Amino acid sequence: MEVVTAVRRYYEAWAAQDRGTVRELLHDDLMFASPQDRFASADTFLAACWAYAEGLTQVRFIEEVHAVGRAFVILEWHNEDGTAFATAEYLELREGRIKRILVVNNDPALTSLVA
Repeated sequence: MEVVTAVRRYYEAWAAQDRGTVRELLHDDLMFASPQDRFASADTFLAACWAYAEGLTQVRFIEEVHAVGRAFVILEWHNEDGTAFATAEYLELREGRIKRILVVNNDPALTSLVA
């Protein structure tokens, strides 16, 4: 699967609360790191983080940079209560599935991109 397609499907599935598609797009040995968490498998990541999908209604791609097997995205997430927040995420893919995710979230500098 092409990087652009996989990355877009992944984030759109989070916004649609489609856990099956999210899991399908993750490599079993996913390495995930954020300021709050570290996970070494897709299943432990989803078990701990799927609750964050609750209330999401939409994702908007503010910036995207794609290369062979890699992507960097800045996203604007919308919640059903009308609030929004931004994240910046770096992803690496292997065999068409997401193998590594590095996240920066709740950075005040990203808020100005959402306004």
